[in-house]
Amino acid sequence: MLVTALCGAAYAVLAQRAFARYDALTVTTYAMVLGTLFLLPAALVEGLVWVLPRLDLRTVALLVFLGVFGGALAFFLWTFALTRLTPTQVAVYINLNPLVAMVLAAALLAEHLTLVFVAGFGVVLAGVLLVNWPRRTGVAPLGRSH
Repeated sequence: MLVTALCGAAYAVLAQRAFARYDALTVTTYAMVLGTLFLLPAALVEGLVWVLPRLDLRTVALLVFLGVFGGALAFFLWTFALTRLTPTQVAVYINLNPLVAMVLAAALLAEHLTLVFVAGFGVVLAGVLLVNWPRRTGVAPLGRSH
């Protein structure tokens, strides 16, 4: 978990440098290709070559769906957000992931949302809003009210 957080932080900082030369889609493409090349040896050791021919069409469709929407699109949106917000602001939004997953599970899979979930949803949403709420730049001097 710690390594994942460190990698995410490193990506957010390094992506800022890349935006000087490339747009968000290009940065995402490079990151996805490099990540695939980095993980490919481990996949080959785990038997990727022997598993691929045995996959049925439904499994391939599910893998493509996860790769496109759960991977590439989500990663692009994250990178695009980095072009508009600071890495700290973008990192706060990671807290919305489980909330969105639960809402989708309720909508698509008929999962039940409990009162505890609704309360937690409100607290997390309030936290995200609080961190990203615009701050006032001017402060009134002591003893003077506006």
